[in-house]
Amino acid sequence: MHLISKTSITLLLSFLPCLPLVGAELIDDVPTLQKRLQSAKAGELLELGAGKFVIPGSISIPSGVQLKGAGIDQTILLPHPDWQPATTSLPDPEMKLQGLDRTAYLLQIADKGEKVQISHLTLQGPQVHGALFAWQPKGLHLHHVKIENTLWSGIRTFGMSQAKIHDCIFVNAGGKWSKGQPSTKGGITGGAFLLSGCLIRKFSTIDFYGQKRKKGTSTTASRCDKRNVVACITIRLK
Repeated sequence: MHLISKTSITLLLSFLPCLPLVGAELIDDVPTLQKRLQSAKAGELLELGAGKFVIPGSISIPSGVQLKGAGIDQTILLPHPDWQPATTSLPDPEMKLQGLDRTAYLLQIADKGEKVQISHLTLQGPQVHGALFAWQPKGLHLHHVKIENTLWSGIRTFGMSQAKIHDCIFVNAGGKWSKGQPSTKGGITGGAFLLSGCLIRKFSTIDFYGQKRKKGTSTTASRCDKRNVVACITIRLK
C-alpha cells in the first residue's frame, strides 16, 4: 500500500479476514436496534443477527459506533414499503447540503462523526435516495458491505477524511436524475459514491456511474462491469 500524499487516495484490492468478536449481544429486530443506537457510546459494537431488518425511517449512527452484521446477504437492512421519500430534491438541490434531504437515506452518520464502522451486511434502498449519508465524517470504515438498488447514490458524503472503503459491492447503486425524475438524457448522475470535498484520483469506469467527486480535480474512481456492479475496490483517505 502506498499513500501518495496527504490528500491522495490509494485504490487497491484488499481482502481482510473476518475475525469473530467475543461477548457481543446479537440484535435481531429493528426496535432493539433503534434503542441500542440511541444509547450507544463511542467504541461500542452493535452486532446484528442474520435476517431482514425493515426500517420505517432513516437511522442515525452515533460517532464511534460499530455496526456489524452476520455477512453480506445474510443481514439485510431495507426500507419499509410505507417509507416513500419525495424525489423533488433530485438532483440539483442534493448537490448542496442546504437542499439535501438527509432523511431520505437508509442510514446516516451523526454530523462530524468519527471512527464509525459498518461491515458484513447488505443495504437495499429501492425507494430511498441512498444507503448512507454523512456530513464531514472522519475515519469512516466501510467494509464487506453490499449496497444495491438505490435511487440516487450508494454513499453520499460531504468533506470526508481518513476514510477506508474496501471489499464492498455496489449493484445498481444510483443513477442519473433530472427535475425529480430518472433521466437518460441530461440531469446529474449520483452513483455508487457521490463525495463532496475530497480529492479523488481517476481510476477506471465501464458503463457505470461509479464514484463522483464534486468541485475538484477528478471523477469516476471505480471498477465495475456492464451489469452495473462495482466490486472489491478500496478507497483510503489520509
